[in-house]
Amino acid sequence: MDAIASLPYSHLRAILVALCHDRYTRAKVVDMANKLAAAPPRCNGHDLALCVQCAQAFSVIWRSDNSCRFHPGSRFADMDDDTWADYGGEPKDLETDEYMAEWPDAFIWDCCEERGSAAGCQTGPHKSQS
Repeated sequence: MDAIASLPYSHLRAILVALCHDRYTRAKVVDMANKLAAAPPRCNGHDLALCVQCAQAFSVIWRSDNSCRFHPGSRFADMDDDTWADYGGEPKDLETDEYMAEWPDAFIWDCCEERGSAAGCQTGPHKSQS
């Protein structure tokens, strides 16, 4: 991460544009940009971060102890869901970010046994990438 953090903005922009040729990566970048744009007004560019637990924008200065709602576990494919009715492969092959984004309710959180789109089952402070 230090190598990325130390790059000039022009290099970061060039890398980001190149990565965005992939449809899935581009969708994630646009989603993150929209979340940052919708950050609370008290956040400025220097204290703004995206939470690694819930993916929401927050101020590293103004965060509270229960501002983040997240799942501490992982999602696994619910092989009884109709989405996978014609699938004959290994369940682990379905557990990709792309499939989880496209069919969230065809997955179950192992921390609370709720569907993939369920709101977080725990609360705590937002956490930024270290």
